[in-house]
Amino acid sequence: MINLNNKIKLLDCSTINKIAAGEVVERPAAVVKELVENSLDAGAKRIIVEIVNSGKDYIRITDDGHGIDPQDAESAFLRHATSKISRVEDLENIHSLGFRGEALASIVAVSRLDIVTKTAYCHTGLKLSYEFGRLISREEVATSEGTTIIVRDIFQNVPARKKFLKSDRAELISTTEIIDRIAVGHPAVRFEYTSNGKRMLMTPGDGNILSAIRAVHGKDVMASLIKLDRECEGCRACGYVSNNSAYRSSRSCQYFYVNGRSVRSSLLSDCILSAYKELLPIGKHAMCFINIDIRPDMVDVNIHPTKLEVKFTNEAELSECIREGISRALKGEELIPEYKISKSASGGCDGSPQVMIEEAIDIASYVESMNTTDIFLSNATDRPAAENIGDMPIVKETEDYLNPCEVEILRDPASLTAEAVSANDAARKIAPSSKETGDGRKSSKAIRDLMPIGVFLKTYIVAQRGTSLFLIDQHAAHERILYEKYMEQFEAHAISSQILMEPIIMELSNSDMLLLEENMERLEGFGFEAEAFGSNAIIIRAVPNMFGKPESERFAIELIESLGDTGSSYELRKAEIAQAACKAAVKANDTLSDIAVSKLLNELSLCENPYTCPHGRPVIVEISQNEIEKMFKRII
Repeated sequence: MINLNNKIKLLDCSTINKIAAGEVVERPAAVVKELVENSLDAGAKRIIVEIVNSGKDYIRITDDGHGIDPQDAESAFLRHATSKISRVEDLENIHSLGFRGEALASIVAVSRLDIVTKTAYCHTGLKLSYEFGRLISREEVATSEGTTIIVRDIFQNVPARKKFLKSDRAELISTTEIIDRIAVGHPAVRFEYTSNGKRMLMTPGDGNILSAIRAVHGKDVMASLIKLDRECEGCRACGYVSNNSAYRSSRSCQYFYVNGRSVRSSLLSDCILSAYKELLPIGKHAMCFINIDIRPDMVDVNIHPTKLEVKFTNEAELSECIREGISRALKGEELIPEYKISKSASGGCDGSPQVMIEEAIDIASYVESMNTTDIFLSNATDRPAAENIGDMPIVKETEDYLNPCEVEILRDPASLTAEAVSANDAARKIAPSSKETGDGRKSSKAIRDLMPIGVFLKTYIVAQRGTSLFLIDQHAAHERILYEKYMEQFEAHAISSQILMEPIIMELSNSDMLLLEENMERLEGFGFEAEAFGSNAIIIRAVPNMFGKPESERFAIELIESLGDTGSSYELRKAEIAQAACKAAVKANDTLSDIAVSKLLNELSLCENPYTCPHGRPVIVEISQNEIEKMFKRII
């Protein structure tokens, strides 16, 4: 109930500023962010950040920017005072990092603050001193062009907020992450950052983003990056993405910028997750440093008090632009992870190998690439003699007879439509070692040039190329081949169906029924045969039989529920296909003959992504001659 005795009152300015400060400067890192962004907007080429006790006791930001006019200095600390915009229409054309006019007012309300500033046309500088929002002194001082702001005792006048600050280490990490992101996003600015007198970061300020990345993350991360540059209508995505040899267990190394502003965006994070979904192990995240140059009217940077989050008007187009850009950036790269003695056996940030790439293929030539006669009679010295019964060659059962797992490699793993088989008649032989096969499929040179020399532990194919040794996981390789085969059938709508002896009757809600009626063709594209059965039910008479068994009723329900979301139903299907490929692929300890090994490598070379299985595990790793010689101490 409303208490009628509680009168509505106007809050005083001090209370208003303290409340606002809780939204804008909730911790020392936010103070650093706002002040550094002001320095960047002032055209600074060198910014020095000094903190003590994780910023709780002392923060000092010094820049060589153009300074603040003495007549405007005091106004800068008033709420909603800004030099960045003049009217509401300016919100659609923002190019600066700051514009709301809240940061300085919020900071000065909860701290002791000194500012020393000088412009190029002034002979002396100006110093202002504030104590928790109250101006206590103003004087002229000798100083160089630019601005220095010192913030002490943050939240001392708001103990309720101060007690919610985290540990010194947690606050230091937060501040450091802010500075790291800003430094990478502005490589033309020299950043110097110290904590309790210890140097934490120094960037060269040479304008090269790779130099800034190296200063922040080191040379190994820098060496793992691939350039990204993709344009779409109204925007351009550029920067660098990791080649899967350097990934993290969190998204902490995903840096996104919009017109130079460091931001968080679930849309951009989802783009990265989608682009690398089959390329990284489950639970791992790619590294990226991406700036989105976009027309200001196509992005809303005013939806968050600290301007960390943004909203785009062209979300679908931007998502496709970034995913396609990453795909193009990774294509053509030989991304076989190299084992290095000096690191864990991977080369990644978390001790994890790389993988990758995508481009279009046709796995259908996998079918009958060798007919039964060719398989059994090739290399007669290693195979048993055949006896003819009529015109059919029969192979005697001996220890050399092909085992079931070899047959799975050497024959078509799943049925194709007659059209698909007919279209690939020219590709029935083992693929030649060339850049392009007879049916137009691209062959990966990285895999194509491998020379198999044996199989280790009935699990790892051993091969060589040049001066390097390679190990190929036979299960992961076959799983990748089958997965792309199944996906080809799915995307070509070449899915066979199986008639059910007992049709499935499913009752649906009104909304699901309306949605299904609009998407009946899509349901049929997945291999279902269904029709309305009364007002709020359907009867399913046939289900997909892509993998040699009917799909479950559970999948039908999940599919119907996701029909309104194309991406959801597509991802659902990909997960089902990946699981089926895993089950059908040869396993560790399955014995493979030389001919099966050759066939497996040839088919692997024709895959879009021959470097990882559908779940992101590596298919192949490299050990260079240099690393082998280190093992035997031939070199140091």
